[in-house]
Amino acid sequence: MIIKAPAKINLEFEILGKRKDGYHEIRTVMQTIDLCDYLTVQKSEGFSLTGTLVAPPRETTIYKAVSMMEETFGQAFRISVHMDKTIPVMSGMGGGSSDAAAVIFAINELYELKLSKDEMKGLASSVGADVPFFIEGGRCLCEGFGEKITPLPDEEEPGYYIIFRPHKRIATKQAYMDYDRVGQSFAEAARIKAPQLERIFEMFPDAVVSGKGPTTPIGNGVDITKDMHNAGFIPCDNIKNAGTKNWSYISCCHY
Repeated sequence: MIIKAPAKINLEFEILGKRKDGYHEIRTVMQTIDLCDYLTVQKSEGFSLTGTLVAPPRETTIYKAVSMMEETFGQAFRISVHMDKTIPVMSGMGGGSSDAAAVIFAINELYELKLSKDEMKGLASSVGADVPFFIEGGRCLCEGFGEKITPLPDEEEPGYYIIFRPHKRIATKQAYMDYDRVGQSFAEAARIKAPQLERIFEMFPDAVVSGKGPTTPIGNGVDITKDMHNAGFIPCDNIKNAGTKNWSYISCCHY
């Protein structure tokens, strides 16, 4: 079976504080979009993971999800997974979490476990904070450290977003450490650390960096793509670098 593992964007993101256990309390609205990893999953003689790998197979969220399911049900789930990865790594778009959720879906189907969505979300929380969201999908209010999920209504019409990422990878842990230093002023901090962003802000004055303020949809997909090409940006295919020296234009995505 082939499963799409969608990326996500944060339409609104606020850190409320740091908990005693070291985790940050957050409130965010997340939305899955049409940028996806593609996982081909089938039963096999043992676990294997091939394709576009960003870490050794047994160090991935996919393996962590399989191990969690095996420990929970007390049986071996022998699957092979081939991954065609298109979601950029360490971009804040949830690729690893989405891949883990896709594998939970696959095991549920292949082994006919008949788990409900809520049951899968409960299991997924032990794999990672964002994994339950990808079990739910769509648009959700996520609270706590991301595990408290409230589905929200989708827009009637598709929304379009331009997605940029720095060529330098940013780990989630490092991003929260940066927050502890700069607070909620993500847009200003981004301007200071990456002056190249100023060009993007000038092109699209209504766009806001995803942080305490919203990530703002602007125009429609055709207009945005045309504007980006006219400005010299090139869409990235399979996470190849494109665009400016330090920033990549991934794609114009819709939800």
